[in-house]
Amino acid sequence: MAAASISVVGVREKVIVRSNESWEKAGWRVAVDRNRCTGSSMCKSVAAGHFAVVDGVSRPLAEVMEPNPEIREAAGFCPVEAITLVDTVTGEEIPRRSDPERRAGCAGSSFPAR
Repeated sequence: MAAASISVVGVREKVIVRSNESWEKAGWRVAVDRNRCTGSSMCKSVAAGHFAVVDGVSRPLAEVMEPNPEIREAAGFCPVEAITLVDTVTGEEIPRRSDPERRAGCAGSSFPAR
């Protein structure tokens, strides 16, 4: 197996990664599985400006986004786990944010978590 050649060019916080002769912005690759998505709009509600619902299915507004806790939270709130986040530099999947109390009910709600 041949090792991938990687060149990194930095401009302040922005980094562009060159891997296998293609250039890519460092960040998170955001994908929505159209076969799993139910169009609940939770992602759009949690991370406004990062997701849209078109024809009853969510889609990210950009294929690669700067890491943002709202995006990770949106992936965690997706009721069918249709959103995946992948680090464009390492290729590793970013774990979804999981907070059982927030998933069980609204933040600040007086209702107990089940």
